[in-house]
Amino acid sequence: MNVNQKIENALSDLVAGNIWPLACPLEEKPNTFAVYMIERTTPADYGDDSHSEWIQHLEITWFSRSASGSKRKPVNYLAAEEKIIAALETAGFTVKNSIPGYEGDTGYTTCTITFCIRKEQ
Repeated sequence: MNVNQKIENALSDLVAGNIWPLACPLEEKPNTFAVYMIERTTPADYGDDSHSEWIQHLEITWFSRSASGSKRKPVNYLAAEEKIIAALETAGFTVKNSIPGYEGDTGYTTCTITFCIRKEQ
C-alpha cells in the first residue's frame, strides 16, 4: 500500500470521503474536506555510503466551514484535530505538529498537521 492509500484509508471516514492529494478538485467545495501532500523525502539511514532508508515528510490540511456557509463564524477545530492525529498515529505515521488557521475570504477554518513515515521500498 502506498503512502497516499495509507493516508486516505486512515482519514477518509473523518471527512466523509472528501480527501484528495494537493487540492480539492470540485468546483463547489464541500463544507468539510482535507487535502494532503508529500513535502519532501529525506535520507534517514546510511550504510556502506548509500541511503538504506528514506523518510517521507507530509502534511494534511483539514478545511471546515459552518453548514450555513457563514464567512464570519469559525468552526471549532479541536475535536477534528484530535481525531486526525489519533488516526494518523494508528496508521503508523509520526505526527510532528499542528497549526490552526482561518481563511476569512472563504470562511474555512483550517488545521494543518505535519507528519512523517518511513518510505516503503
